Amino acid sequence: MKKYIYKVNFLIEADPKDLAKQEKIDEYIDTLVKTDDSLQVVSQEIIDLSNNSNCGQCVKCHTWATDKRLDNSISELSNGAIVNKDWLCDLCLPKNHPNAF
Repeated sequence: MKKYIYKVNFLIEADPKDLAKQEKIDEYIDTLVKTDDSLQVVSQEIIDLSNNSNCGQCVKCHTWATDKRLDNSISELSNGAIVNKDWLCDLCLPKNHPNAF
């Protein structure tokens, strides 16, 4: 049987230092993992989006995006870019934009 990583990202609006919130999420994940012996948590990470200028919500569809052409991009977010001071995801960008899907 093959092994693979199934990656899930949760976008949470809360203080990243809120330990009670983190513990609640960890308990939920632990409960889910315990229901199937083939599941194993390999790693967890918290990324504070408020400290990164290379991300924002698409003004059209509200997907979170990052410009993956830049060094400080966030791999967990959709590709996108700022156009006329607004974030657009790769699906909502103009078709001629280099980050458009």
